Amino acid sequence: DGSGGREKAGDDALAAARAFSTTGANAVLLDVGRRPSSKAKEFAEAMAAAYVPMPFANATTLSAAVRNTN
Repeated sequence: DGSGGREKAGDDALAAARAFSTTGANAVLLDVGRRPSSKAKEFAEAMAAAYVPMPFANATTLSAAVRNTN
C-alpha cells in the first residue's frame, strides 16, 4: 500500500508469497545465507516452495539443487 517500515514490508512479502502459492506453480527458495534462515523457510512455506539451504552455493550446486527439487 506504499507505507514504509520493515514490519510492513515483511507482512506484504508474506502476503505475496501466500498469493503465489495459489497459482499452482512449482518453486524453489534457495537460501544462500551463511546459516539457514528461519525467515527464508517461512517464506518458502508460505509460497508452497521447496526450501533448500545452501550456505556454500556456487553455479554447480545451485544448478543441481534446482534440477533435483520437485
